[in-house]
Amino acid sequence: MQNSIVTAWRGWTARDYAAPPTRQDIIPAAALIVCAALYQLTTSAALSLLLLVGLAALAWWRSGLSVALIPLAVPYYRLPKTFSLGRSWSFSLGETVIVLMVIIVLAQQLIRLADRETGVSALRLLVPPTPFLWPAALLLAAAAAATVKAHYHTVALREYREVLLEPAFFYWLVLQRLHGTRGAVMLALSLVASAGIVCAMGAWELSFRAGDLINARTIGERFVNAVYQDQNSLAMLIDRALPVALCLILWPQWLGALRAVPGGLEEAAAARWVQGALLACVALMTAVLYRTGSRGGEATVALCLLIMLLYWQQRHRLLPILSVGILAVAAFIARHRLASFLDGSHGLSNGAHQSVWRSALRMIRDHRLFGVGPDNFLYYYSNDNACAPGHIANYYYRQDNQTNFERCLSHPHNMVLDFWLSTGFLGVVAALILLALFAVLGLAALRKADSLTRGPLLGALLAMLALVAHGEVDNSYFLPDMAVIFWLCLGIVTLCRQAKSSC
Repeated sequence: MQNSIVTAWRGWTARDYAAPPTRQDIIPAAALIVCAALYQLTTSAALSLLLLVGLAALAWWRSGLSVALIPLAVPYYRLPKTFSLGRSWSFSLGETVIVLMVIIVLAQQLIRLADRETGVSALRLLVPPTPFLWPAALLLAAAAAATVKAHYHTVALREYREVLLEPAFFYWLVLQRLHGTRGAVMLALSLVASAGIVCAMGAWELSFRAGDLINARTIGERFVNAVYQDQNSLAMLIDRALPVALCLILWPQWLGALRAVPGGLEEAAAARWVQGALLACVALMTAVLYRTGSRGGEATVALCLLIMLLYWQQRHRLLPILSVGILAVAAFIARHRLASFLDGSHGLSNGAHQSVWRSALRMIRDHRLFGVGPDNFLYYYSNDNACAPGHIANYYYRQDNQTNFERCLSHPHNMVLDFWLSTGFLGVVAALILLALFAVLGLAALRKADSLTRGPLLGALLAMLALVAHGEVDNSYFLPDMAVIFWLCLGIVTLCRQAKSSC
């Protein structure tokens, strides 16, 4: 009896968690999403714990599917779940799901240690090989040192946990439970679905709660923000996800990587159904992006579209002429926004950007090696006790001999400066190595890509381009959802290279 139980247990734990989605997986996926949503929405502590246990059971049963669905949970970090167990503990849904999956996958891997194949070391089973391993380890180590040296340790430690450690663990989960083209497709679809759901919330907000929108009562212009604190954060999610959706539409051969299609339709009909759903999602994201008023987001999407069209025109001779015509019409329609973008972005003029960059450079001059620590920029920069109580140094800039109105900036509005101040000199070196390695490996994989991997792979490259381009004038990495998207793009490139090497 005992032997039969052990055999059954080993057989269950040895199942293929990374199996591609089929019609049978629609119900588990829906159950995971509903369970997570109910956990987030309920106010009862007892019911929340019960739902968390149910979510853990479902995640153990379908851990590969659960890892692929993690991007759906990460945009809601502004809506943390609070537990009162002796003291108050607050965790976002994305953080809860990532930590839960790390515990589950680690337990599953430890169970499999005894049954591993001969010659497979424990380290290889727990730490899958990846070209991004050493720069990622250097980034985490440098950020840990900057956290230790930070003046406000509590703030720095929270930031380190939410935007550095946990997103890196998400990448580890991807390597453990997703494989090849199927895994890359699942991640790309999950990112698009995540942005689509948030944009649907933004459209609902615009339709039924227009009076509550950002700036609706002050300057009369209504900027949609959905689940975020400001409209620019929503724009950053959209300008990463929208190019991915367009790539999946233009190169739909990735459907061949899936075993089954929704509703048992024929493959051609399924392709039209999926492309139609993605096209509707693109239309929704485009409309919501316009209502965010984010000039940086619009310019970033335009840049990604231009590169996508240039890549696509290699096989379509008339496309360059059509592309120029479309871009000319778009530029004429958006001429006022373009003029405003040339003057500045995100409420800051070009002069204000240069001033805050100079402030950040002065911080770097005084803290060259370790920076100021994760999420400590505000306390060094601001002189306003309302937003930076206990500020320790005033690097606040002046513009045209008058103090600028932006007293409460929490980041330097530039990716390189942000990495240096948050993670130190070694941290920015590690980040640049990761980006360079991503570009080299991603472009090399794209040149050799087959029809199955081209869509998600090009989408990941464009999403990372959006992160870098928009990050030159705003935040880039140091938000929980942006950090997860960064590692998701690395995961897609890793999985596509894995798929190519296995052919």
